[in-house]
Amino acid sequence: MPFHKILVAIDGSPGGQKALETAIELAKLTRAELHALTVEGKLPAYAATIGEVDEVKREKDQFFGTVARLARDQAREEGVDLQVDVLPGHAAELIVRHAGKGDFDLVVVGHKGHFLEDYLPGSTADRVAHWANLGLLALLLAAKIVPKLFGVYPLARRYPAPHGIFTTLLMSTGLTFGTISSLYGLNARIINKTQFSLLITVIVLSAIIPTAIAQRFFQPEVA
Repeated sequence: MPFHKILVAIDGSPGGQKALETAIELAKLTRAELHALTVEGKLPAYAATIGEVDEVKREKDQFFGTVARLARDQAREEGVDLQVDVLPGHAAELIVRHAGKGDFDLVVVGHKGHFLEDYLPGSTADRVAHWANLGLLALLLAAKIVPKLFGVYPLARRYPAPHGIFTTLLMSTGLTFGTISSLYGLNARIINKTQFSLLITVIVLSAIIPTAIAQRFFQPEVA
């Protein structure tokens, strides 16, 4: 699959270095445009004086500046032009936001990062995948519900007119067929376990959300 823009997260760690090497190889193979992002963490809140904060900031700027320079040099040796951005913030959220804003086809992240928080339960790579899956979940959920709403509502508005929206929402669910299709895809190895879990989540939510909205806001009054 050809890539046009690749984003790699680097932080000077062995995991970040491996991610950079992989991204450079992919960029060479696909002739893709390669960008790197390194994220500066927050300044310590425990510093006693402004001077200590300034010193920590200078050290961080120097460290990440060196990481960016070495990454550019490494890519240049492989014949790849690398653009590096050094930005402050939370690693996982910033990577996902930067990837979306830059319209990247692929994001390469090392499993273990440089900072202590990346060794705690849920590494930066895990959190990036989590945030990315949330966006995909919302997209799939909309793709499943919206066409049904537009397909059912014209008929529901015409025939059971007083309760058209209530009927439309209840008919926008689809647990059985969606579950069977997803299970078949998993057993036939068309999709993997992660994709299966994502699809099942979408299927369940597509049943719960319209039903809850219908009962909460459009429940017909019993005479």
